[in-house]
Amino acid sequence: MPETRKGFTLVELVGVLACLAVLAAVAVPNWRATWWPVYRLNGAARQVVGDLRYARMRAVTTQRTYRLQLVPDENAYRIDRRVSEGPPAEWEQEGQRRVLGTRGADAFSGVRIAGATVEAVVMTPTGSMSWGSIILSNDRGGTVRIVCSSGGRIQLVRTQAGG
Repeated sequence: MPETRKGFTLVELVGVLACLAVLAAVAVPNWRATWWPVYRLNGAARQVVGDLRYARMRAVTTQRTYRLQLVPDENAYRIDRRVSEGPPAEWEQEGQRRVLGTRGADAFSGVRIAGATVEAVVMTPTGSMSWGSIILSNDRGGTVRIVCSSGGRIQLVRTQAGG
């Protein structure tokens, strides 16, 4: 009886790898076009939440009032610290202004500030903050809402997937 070998030949393995390579070449651009806007929107939202938490932390540690000031016309925001308590209050920018929707260092292209219930979220030295929400959206209809409560809680709510 002749001896039979079990397994795959090198030609069969190369054929399977070639088929997988063709499928990947077709699937990756489609996947990127579908999911990339969602990743950018979520990344931008996490960046804003991180900056809100940073401003709150700075307010508590330095015992000064801070704010995250929205500039919707420029699709940007910045963190300011209060330098004088008397009316009118004077604010000084701390750090850099962040611009959404650009291909800069933040790489959140296609993301914009779609709306807000406040012009600025103010953080006090006690850890409390003004109530308000910020809505971010992308080019494909996805939206994310960032809700700030007066007790200092910052919540990220995905309102529409839109990828």
